[in-house]
Amino acid sequence: ERGDFVGAALLIFLNNAKVAGIGLVPGLGLLVPLINGAALSAFVRFFPPWVLPALLPHGIPELYALLRASSLGLEALLDLRRERLRGIWEKKAYYAKSVLKVFVLLLLAAFIEVFVSPLVLFLFYHAQL
Repeated sequence: ERGDFVGAALLIFLNNAKVAGIGLVPGLGLLVPLINGAALSAFVRFFPPWVLPALLPHGIPELYALLRASSLGLEALLDLRRERLRGIWEKKAYYAKSVLKVFVLLLLAAFIEVFVSPLVLFLFYHAQL
């Protein structure tokens, strides 16, 4: 039923939103790309090559959003380190728009992961037969 797929997409979104939230915390931003890089490397190493194309449809917006969240966290850290707390408050509209874009991209990626990526996996699997 379609509701199950929407629920799955929302769960994926919430999980990725937590990861993005970690990236947005000043000082923790470097953890997200490191952990994602390790997970992606393990995936590439241990799964058959025909599975990898299924990562592309949702992986591109998802990885971009997570990297963007990490870069925002690092940018905020630099602003704090430079003792420009006032500068962060002056840039609050910039940060708010950027964070909103991150979460919209993550929502899009979650729906692509549920509705499109399985079709890509199916096509590549049957091409291998």
